[in-house]
Amino acid sequence: MRKVFNQQKSNAKRRGIAWQLTFEEWSKIWIDSGKWELRGRNSGQYHMSRPGDQGPYAVDNVRIILGTINQSEMTYQHTEEAKQKIGAFHKGKQYLLGKKLSETHKQNISQGNKGRVGGFEGKHHSEATKALKRKTWRNQYGGTNG
Repeated sequence: MRKVFNQQKSNAKRRGIAWQLTFEEWSKIWIDSGKWELRGRNSGQYHMSRPGDQGPYAVDNVRIILGTINQSEMTYQHTEEAKQKIGAFHKGKQYLLGKKLSETHKQNISQGNKGRVGGFEGKHHSEATKALKRKTWRNQYGGTNG
């Protein structure tokens, strides 16, 4: 549990969001919610959220809600520096740059990427969910997705 606490605290710091929770406060919020075993990043799992995605992570400013609801409230924007780092990371793995890939290799990569987060191929999302994912992507990265 402590590892998850430290990860969330570190992520908040990286995003420039104030963190005012002790481990004891944070763990009590999760345990009292009854959702600790249901937390995560996948559909149907729960997040610790700040109402309206505003203010610090603090006892009186967090709640445990479904991740889909949390994403719909997201207003966080990456800094230009963060966008550059993310873009550089996603441009390709350095060991593959300039390397000629066989058609079989390309097909294997494509097959392995089916159903991954951010993509719609192989998934059965409603049009409303697809629109929300596109909006979230544009808000986060300033581009288009899907």
